[in-house]
Amino acid sequence: KWWLLREGPKAFIMHENGAKDLYWMKSDPQQLRNKHRNAKQSLINHLTDKVRAMRYAEGEKRRWLEE
Repeated sequence: KWWLLREGPKAFIMHENGAKDLYWMKSDPQQLRNKHRNAKQSLINHLTDKVRAMRYAEGEKRRWLEE
């Protein structure tokens, strides 16, 4: 299982086993170069928190998170 979050030019994938992938879609649209290890930890934390929140949110809260 995995979850995908697209935020601006970024595609972030969080796998059920804890692995994470981060791609910059403008320069790597085929998702060949995972930038997770080179990204700022604050960015990874933000994206991880957002994916986790969206997984469990419903209704208005889910729509708010999707904006």
